[in-house]
Amino acid sequence: MPALSYTNKASLYQNVGRESHVAGASPHQLIDILFDELMLKLDQVIRFYNAGELGRALESRAKALSILSGLQVSLDHDNGGELAAALMEIYSEAARRINQSPSEKLPEQIESAQVIIGEIASAWKAIG
Repeated sequence: MPALSYTNKASLYQNVGRESHVAGASPHQLIDILFDELMLKLDQVIRFYNAGELGRALESRAKALSILSGLQVSLDHDNGGELAAALMEIYSEAARRINQSPSEKLPEQIESAQVIIGEIASAWKAIG
């Protein structure tokens, strides 16, 4: 079995830390973790795109959309009423912005999604 590189070891360590953090989290904290991961993935999309690494940018974008989908699924429409409906609209708009075809405007599209998700994430942290 080949030895792991420093990067692979660091990645494994981060995954263990992340999994431990998730395992002990409350439902509120889990949503907070999803927001943090979503913002991280959106930052990566911009960074990779600007570095000319389109494949990695698209991979990060796919992960961001998956996280956003998880946030949408977590909404409690039975008990959340208008708030759940409003959040669904916001998440759908963010997904639309993130999912636009890559172009020279991709960083601006992602940044605009970050702004609206960031507002929700900040509000979520404030009530936590």
